[in-house]
Amino acid sequence: MKRLFSLLVIIAFCVLTGCTKAVPAKAALPPIVLPEPKPVVNLSASGQADAPADLPEQTPEPEEAPAEEFFNEPETEPEDIHIIVNKSELTLELYGDDVLIGKFPIRIGEAEGQKEKEGDKRTPEGNYYICSRKDETENTLFMGISYPNAEDAKAAYENELISRSTRNAIIEAIDEGKRPPWDTAMGGAIGIHGKYDDREFTQGCIAISDDNVRILWEYAQSGTAVEILP
Repeated sequence: MKRLFSLLVIIAFCVLTGCTKAVPAKAALPPIVLPEPKPVVNLSASGQADAPADLPEQTPEPEEAPAEEFFNEPETEPEDIHIIVNKSELTLELYGDDVLIGKFPIRIGEAEGQKEKEGDKRTPEGNYYICSRKDETENTLFMGISYPNAEDAKAAYENELISRSTRNAIIEAIDEGKRPPWDTAMGGAIGIHGKYDDREFTQGCIAISDDNVRILWEYAQSGTAVEILP
């Protein structure tokens, strides 16, 4: 009994004083470094990879600018024809049913600004119409425009260039869609004609090439609207 008690005392003493063998600590493992995730690439139906979303958008190729001079004959005859003359750009545009079908270079009067009187070498500006057509002329073909119009006549009367009766005669002719008087102090006989290559300037008319004036002749009938821009 005494031996058993002594043995228990010895074991307890060893435990309390750290006599038991220490278990060595395990060595620390290095941290695990995971690779960076790769971007997901979506494949299209054709099996080709789509472009990454962060790539800049490609700039589309600019459309080819239209030619400075052209004529596209319409498949069907237009019901409505009108002409726009741009003095600053030196172009005449032919429209059929509001579609641009022709664009031609032009020559105009040497002096700038709105025509006011005979001999000022200016091309009119405003809204007019074809008021006469002449196919026997030294300028190949001639299509007269309705200068002076009512606004021109009113301005000339206010500036005491024409009389009241002349003003009224011009306004009456315009109201009836006729050719206004061309023998007044305001001048007249302004039109669109050929012989573009024969001169650098005109006396106030609008000159285009002989080939182009023949095209215009087929479309610009009496009454065709002509807008002349500065």
